[in-house]
Amino acid sequence: MDDARQLPSADYARLKAAFRDLVEASGGVNRAARVTRVNAPRISSCGSAQKPDFAALDVIADLEAECGQPIVSAMLADLAGFVLVPKEATTKPQGIIDHASAELMIKNGHVQIELGHALADGACTAEEAADLLPRVRGLSATVHTLDEALTARATRRA
Repeated sequence: MDDARQLPSADYARLKAAFRDLVEASGGVNRAARVTRVNAPRISSCGSAQKPDFAALDVIADLEAECGQPIVSAMLADLAGFVLVPKEATTKPQGIIDHASAELMIKNGHVQIELGHALADGACTAEEAADLLPRVRGLSATVHTLDEALTARATRRA
């Protein structure tokens, strides 16, 4: 970790990876450059593990709006110890309850299948665990969304 940095280097690597995922979800480097204020080489540099550059907040906001997924925002929330939950979970809980319940079952099924494959030889390796983490975190976020929606519905906030 650099003395001027607050987080471990692995967290910065995760942010770079999340930005690369965001660029991909937005249609790739060239598309990302067309919908933001920065050019394609700069987009590539911000996603490169070998470059110290990081994307500016407005670029991330533009790309998340473009693809409709808060990929980097969710990663930042996770790094801060929070889970990003859609506002609709508290303002329109019934739709979220229906959708999140189905999503939870699907995601849980995928996690269970992958974990079953990982444990088939008797142990979950470090690599297998690392591969499972994004799916488990997605499952966790869905559980939190469902929790917020059910809480809102039970307390009649919405």
